[in-house]
Amino acid sequence: MNGGIYQGNEFSSSYFQTNKQYILKLDPIAKDVKKAMKQLVLYFDKSSYQVSEVKVLDNSNGFTRFVFSNHKLNEAIADAVFEL
Repeated sequence: MNGGIYQGNEFSSSYFQTNKQYILKLDPIAKDVKKAMKQLVLYFDKSSYQVSEVKVLDNSNGFTRFVFSNHKLNEAIADAVFEL
């Protein structure tokens, strides 16, 4: 994965849902992606459709989990924040 335009042939996908979430599981097909991870799981809040969690399973059955909270959508950021 390199941040290029997604061509749709690097993952197979499956979709699930619970009472509160939509869950998208992405299993790598491309050999180079398979080397980097076993599975990528995205959790979306049903009420806002925002990503609430990302789970990356590695090839040794460990995982990294990112949980997003206190979402702020399109909030203004002062130009001064970007000054050096």
